[in-house]
Amino acid sequence: MVAINAVAAHSKATGAGVTVGVIDGGVDFTHPDLAGGIDVARSCSFIYSWTPTANPQEIANGDCTNKAAVQDLQGHGTHVATTIAGRANGLGIVGVAPEATIVALKACTIAGYCFADSVAAALRYAGDQHL
Repeated sequence: MVAINAVAAHSKATGAGVTVGVIDGGVDFTHPDLAGGIDVARSCSFIYSWTPTANPQEIANGDCTNKAAVQDLQGHGTHVATTIAGRANGLGIVGVAPEATIVALKACTIAGYCFADSVAAALRYAGDQHL
C-alpha cells in the first residue's frame, strides 16, 4: 500500500459505494478479509458442463442461483478480490478500495483456465449488472 501511495489515498477515497465485478476463479465467501464486502446475490458462475478442466463443484451453466458453484477452489480469484477490497479489519491485508463491494463472476476453472465462452458470458452479465 505504501509503494502505490494507497495509504494516503484512503484518507480521500475508500471505494465506498463502488461495486467491482471480478472475473476470475470465484471468491471464497468465507474469507475474513472480505466479510461484508461480497454481493453474493449478484455473484455467478459461468462454468459449463462442457467446460474443459471444470470441477463438478464449479459448474452452474450460467444459473446464478447456484451460489456454491461460485466458491473459489483455487485461490486466485480470492487473491484478486482481497487486493481490491480487503477490509481494514485488523486481519490479513487491506485492499486498495477497502469499502468497495465485490461481485464474483466465475469464468476460470480450478485448473486456472479461463475459456472464451465463460469469459464472454461473464462480461455480458457484468454489463447487464452495470458493474
